[in-house]
Amino acid sequence: MWVPPTQDIEFKIEVVDSSGTVYNVTDEIVEGEYTDGITETIGNFVFRIDNTDENFTDKFSLYNEIRIYTDYATSATTKRFTGLIEKISTEEEDIIITGRSNASRVIDRKSTRLNSSHIPLSRMPSSA
Repeated sequence: MWVPPTQDIEFKIEVVDSSGTVYNVTDEIVEGEYTDGITETIGNFVFRIDNTDENFTDKFSLYNEIRIYTDYATSATTKRFTGLIEKISTEEEDIIITGRSNASRVIDRKSTRLNSSHIPLSRMPSSA
């Protein structure tokens, strides 16, 4: 029997820069989405962050880590997703960050490597 949660879901979204500084951007998210896969490491994300006050100008760079926490509680403490920023752009006063999880990046590299090293059957050595 499924029992619905008694509270709304809470989110916390953090960006960790290369020096380890953690920026909680939760309250500045204008819009966004992420794909929450089977584990915390499968998926992708795109977030638009309000930067009207320029709090985040020049703070983020490629391959900074993003962490997403969610819980049906008064605060979000369970990490559900970890990924890396792959693209940063600006539109008006907003910063748009896009990226994928670490697992997605490894899967893409492995599949590319497998495809590029495929040996056609006609070139396979015979066992005779």
